[in-house]
Amino acid sequence: MSEPEDIILEGAHHATLFAQRLWRRSANLQEPATLSLADVRGRLELFIGAAFGTSLTVAVAQAPAIPNWIGRWGRGLPS
Repeated sequence: MSEPEDIILEGAHHATLFAQRLWRRSANLQEPATLSLADVRGRLELFIGAAFGTSLTVAVAQAPAIPNWIGRWGRGLPS
């Protein structure tokens, strides 16, 4: 059985998601041409859990590292 704190946190999480979706719907009347990760993150996590039998967290990837001097020189980029 869940602890009362877990139930409160789960309810707050669902209320936050509902408010975000409502805000996005009312903020711009036209639908965006692309999907954002925030819109499909929950569904992706459910799909991965069903497909692979494990729960993984979907997050934005880190930006690539800035090339060092040798990397820039090797690719012919300006220093």
